[in-house]
Amino acid sequence: RPAALALLGDRLYVADPPRHTVEVFGLDGTRLAGFGSRGDGDEGFHFPTGLAVAPDGTLLVVDSLNFRVKRFSPDGALLGSFGEAGEGEGKFIRPKAVAVDAGGSIYVTDTQRGQVLVFTAAGAFRYAAGEIGDSPGQLSLPAGIAIGGGALYVADGQHRCVEAFRFIGDRP
Repeated sequence: RPAALALLGDRLYVADPPRHTVEVFGLDGTRLAGFGSRGDGDEGFHFPTGLAVAPDGTLLVVDSLNFRVKRFSPDGALLGSFGEAGEGEGKFIRPKAVAVDAGGSIYVTDTQRGQVLVFTAAGAFRYAAGEIGDSPGQLSLPAGIAIGGGALYVADGQHRCVEAFRFIGDRP
């Protein structure tokens, strides 16, 4: 059951949460490889739900039920991870999707928190955007995320809309 896609050169990466894998395809649809299996911590995946490619060419995977974001080389070698379960600053309750801006900052939706958590390229927590609610700028079940044109776009599942947040200052 594919849930997320990322394109890196001529490779299409597909997150398959129930199989706990990331599959790799050529642009012609040929399966080239796959990596991952059911596991806790850095040893495997527990429902990978989001993918993004960082400016340095690494693949970021939201490992939802392990409450972390993992960084992989294009061939699937684990390079590191960040995150943990919890309600504190920079911790995840239910991470879902990921996006990366041109400067390498990492944006992760947390559906249960109703926020987007922002991290440095190295994985250090910077700030949270949004909050749970029903007014503009508030989110309920945020899922998909994209960055472009000086804005952060968040698919808001409960409100059946896309919220746009404008960046103030330097544009990513």
